[in-house]
Amino acid sequence: MALTLMLASNVQAQTQSPVQTFVVLGTSPVRSGNVSQAREKAISESLVAAVALATADIMRVDALVRNFTQLNETIYNQADSYVQDYKVLTEATFGQIYRVMVQVRVATGKMTQQLTRAGVLQTEKPLPSVVLLIAEQQPLDVRPRYWWGPGMQHFQSATENAMAASLSTKGFTVIDHAARVLQTAAWEAEDNPDLDNREAVKLGALLQADLVVVGTSIVHPTPNTTDSRVRSYKAILTARVLRTDTGEEIANITRTAMAADADGLEGSQEALAVAGSLSGQALTDQLVAAWQQQTGQAMPVEILVEGTGKLGNFIRFRQKLSEISGVKAIHIKEIKPNEATLRVDYQGRLQDLIDALKLKDFESFHINIQAVAPNNLKIQLI
Repeated sequence: MALTLMLASNVQAQTQSPVQTFVVLGTSPVRSGNVSQAREKAISESLVAAVALATADIMRVDALVRNFTQLNETIYNQADSYVQDYKVLTEATFGQIYRVMVQVRVATGKMTQQLTRAGVLQTEKPLPSVVLLIAEQQPLDVRPRYWWGPGMQHFQSATENAMAASLSTKGFTVIDHAARVLQTAAWEAEDNPDLDNREAVKLGALLQADLVVVGTSIVHPTPNTTDSRVRSYKAILTARVLRTDTGEEIANITRTAMAADADGLEGSQEALAVAGSLSGQALTDQLVAAWQQQTGQAMPVEILVEGTGKLGNFIRFRQKLSEISGVKAIHIKEIKPNEATLRVDYQGRLQDLIDALKLKDFESFHINIQAVAPNNLKIQLI
């Protein structure tokens, strides 16, 4: 447990301050007479305590409780990333307890940016609002059903409901179109399930959305050889994401899901819901990366680096990486034998980062780059 004391000057500090200073008391038991290990543990506890204090300054208590799991992953478990520097003021052993008093300077500006990017804190640039335009067709439907069609304003799409749940948990605002009054006088494509980009963008703008997800979700019965009483259903969802201000397509997705049920309606509904959930989960990473790139924010890029057994090469790689324009910070997330995982805060397009790395001269080695996801890279040092 770490007991905390704040410097008097910090009481007046603004949470937006880029750096704040805290004095914290760290405690650790001395086990098997290992004082050095207890000291390191006490200091480590102090750093986490200081970062926790800084987080509490930035966020309300209810938000801390609501986002505790995500805060553990992005902030508390990576406390070193937000500690600018620290100084041990005094330390002593009391019986089998080792205590240190540490002055810690926490980069609260950087922390605020990370919380904003994660959708936990929406103070700088909130994640975009989204409207879902998914035309859904089940086996017994003669034609697709869609909420923007005549007489279908209250149609409940299993695909959209599941997709909305996935997007909402990541901080996106999913517009409840059922609660909006559609301006039909300005909307001429209301009886068209297959919207083109212009129509989709216009409808999204009418609902004051930043993005529209437009596509189709179709489910078909498939053969089931294990039990004749149970039928299998296969749902295929394809969708693209458009900005309503520019009409630009910034992401696309295709997902397939299977479900089985003796009740045809239940089986097809489940398949559609699974396809929607999978699509929502996959889209969150694409949308966060695309939105941050286009709004000028730094985005986290995870880089798996193989071939780090030669430490000098790994150090030189990180040095060259830090020289690239747009790289704001580099954090070592994990180190294993002959490989390491870096988290890089990068402002710009991922392709620009790749191109810049290819132009670097590493002298004693060269690199092989593989893009494995919208915000993930795998790089081999050869």
